[in-house]
Amino acid sequence: MDEFELLFTDPSQSVHQILEGVYKNFDLGLFRSDFSEAATALPVQEARAVFGGVLTTLQIVGVIVTVILIVLLGWFLNRVLKFKEHQRTVSPSFGSVEVAREKIQSRWDEVRDHISSISDSEWKFAVVEADKLVEDALRQVGFSGDSMGEILKGIDKTKLASLQGLWDAHKLRNLIVHNTDFEVKQAEAQYALKQFEKALTEIGLL
Repeated sequence: MDEFELLFTDPSQSVHQILEGVYKNFDLGLFRSDFSEAATALPVQEARAVFGGVLTTLQIVGVIVTVILIVLLGWFLNRVLKFKEHQRTVSPSFGSVEVAREKIQSRWDEVRDHISSISDSEWKFAVVEADKLVEDALRQVGFSGDSMGEILKGIDKTKLASLQGLWDAHKLRNLIVHNTDFEVKQAEAQYALKQFEKALTEIGLL
C-alpha cells in the first residue's frame, strides 16, 4: 500500500511516514550539500596556501634584490667619488682644463728641445725645468706641499701610479741641483723626462 492509499485508511500513520520520508530526504540532501561545499572549499584553501607561499617567497626575494641593489649603488657611488678625487678639477689659476693643457704642452715642448741638445748642461736644465713643471701641475690638480719632495711624500701611491717614477726623476734633479760637478748622461735625463711625462699624462694635463 502506498502513501496515497494509506492516507485514506490511516491518516495519522500516513502523515508520520510522509514526514519521515521528507526528513530523510532533507537530511541526505543537506549532508550532500555540506560535503559538496567542503570538497569545493578544499582546493580553494590549498590554492590560497600555495599562493600565500609564493607571495611570501616573492617578498623575500624582493627584499634580497633591493639590498643587493643598494649595496651596488653604494659601491658605484664610492667608485665615482674616488675617481673624481683622483681626477681633481684644475684650479682657477690655470683656468679650464683645455687652457691648462695648452700651457703645459707649450712648456713641455721647450723642455724637450733642451733634452735634444748635445750639451749636458742642456740636459740638466731640461730635468730641472721638467721637475718645476710637474710640481706646478701637481699643485694645480690639488696636491699640496712646500716643495716637490713634500708633495710626493703626501701622495698616496694608489692615487698616482707614476709616483715611483716621479721619485726617481726628482732624485736625479736633486743630484743636479745640489752637486754642480755631477755629470748627467743623456739617457738618464731622457729617463727622468719620461717619468715626468707619464705623471703629466696621468693627471690629465698632457
